Amino acid sequence: MGKCTDLNTRLNQISVCNGNVSFTSICLVLLICLNIYVQRHTAAKMIAAVWFVYKMFKLYSAESKALKTTAPNPILRVNGKNQHLLTEELRKTSPMVPTSTKKVMIESLDAVVNTPTLPTTNSKTCFVLTHPWGILGGDMDNNVPSEIANALTTFGYNTVRFNFRGVGRSSGCCTWRGHGERNDLKTILTWILSNKGIPNIEHIVLVGYSYGSMISNSAADLFPQIKAFVSIATPFTCYWGLSLFNCAYFNRSARTTTKPKLFMCGDADDFTGTKNYKKYTKCFDANKIVYLIDGVDHGWWGVESVAVALILRFIQEKLPEIGGGK
Repeated sequence: MGKCTDLNTRLNQISVCNGNVSFTSICLVLLICLNIYVQRHTAAKMIAAVWFVYKMFKLYSAESKALKTTAPNPILRVNGKNQHLLTEELRKTSPMVPTSTKKVMIESLDAVVNTPTLPTTNSKTCFVLTHPWGILGGDMDNNVPSEIANALTTFGYNTVRFNFRGVGRSSGCCTWRGHGERNDLKTILTWILSNKGIPNIEHIVLVGYSYGSMISNSAADLFPQIKAFVSIATPFTCYWGLSLFNCAYFNRSARTTTKPKLFMCGDADDFTGTKNYKKYTKCFDANKIVYLIDGVDHGWWGVESVAVALILRFIQEKLPEIGGGK
């Protein structure tokens, strides 16, 4: 009887604005009812379920609005013949600049730094490469970041690849929502531009592969020295899981930059697929180049040189001031 009286008293205290019960009051009543009539662990489950539905609705609404964007989105297909020609072009044009490779700890992050042993026209530029999701075994020694980094250094560029927190010798653990990994990238960028980093760096290009592209694409506006980002096999449709429903933040951060963007994806990609790839790249402004590579899946095994050649072409076209690989 006491509980019912108490409930009625609280119900009578509901504030009414312009004849409508306020949202706060409704929530209050629901919480009171849950605490009185339902066991606590069941109430927690119900609240978690409501939170989940709310997040899904919010995500769906944000993406539906973004996907209505009608920016020009020409897709450049690269067939098998052209892949071979790109690989040959890369082999013939590489000046094979001598380089040095150092394994370093940047604060608590495990990294590999490649630098030309002699100054070149490209040595004021640094490419920063990010790796696939550590939860599924991704690290900086994955074939894509490691092969691209090694190839770019032969053109006189500096490269840095590193392990996100909790991967390899990097301390910490995965943050699930991606903010920690984004901070890791910021730590690397701060180091590169500091007195402790690589001397005379004026330009930075971010190169993200798979999960790493979700992180690096969102960081393009962190520093003015970042001139562009390269996004390889970006798992757009998996952002919600890779960031625990934090995908709106990463999508918004990447889509708002006006800096040049290069997208590359195989038409046999296991995670994104051609239809979704076209749909999601359409959401970015016109300052981009979008490639679809025939016969390539998410792993990019054996075709890393194609990615390198396309990156160098992108630099020549969109950022000729930083060298273009010549």
